[in-house]
Amino acid sequence: LGVFLKRTALVNGFASYEKTGDDSAMLWHAGGYWYVGSAANPGQRRGWVSVMDGCVRPETSSVTWRVYNGAEWLDAPELRCLAGDALAAEMAKAAPQIALVGPTPQNKQASQLGVFLK
Repeated sequence: LGVFLKRTALVNGFASYEKTGDDSAMLWHAGGYWYVGSAANPGQRRGWVSVMDGCVRPETSSVTWRVYNGAEWLDAPELRCLAGDALAAEMAKAAPQIALVGPTPQNKQASQLGVFLK
């Protein structure tokens, strides 16, 4: 999903995070859940990805994250939140350069494909 950086502003008394390279997405805590959602809705009980956990830091949650498909929430048991050494280890595994190639349905978003550098 991406890397999120901690913001100075608290949301509902908890840390909040902004997605790097995409200031339209954030992560925040609301009503016993952590949410990844639109930066236009920080603090609200809605988003695209969530975990029902009152933990102070999202990376400490041991609960299954869920994703919203537009109609219902689906379990995403392999989705996890990393920080510290675990995040550094994952980042170190990343290739220095990748290419996203191939046809897209109706050529939609084809301009977003190409070579990406770490």
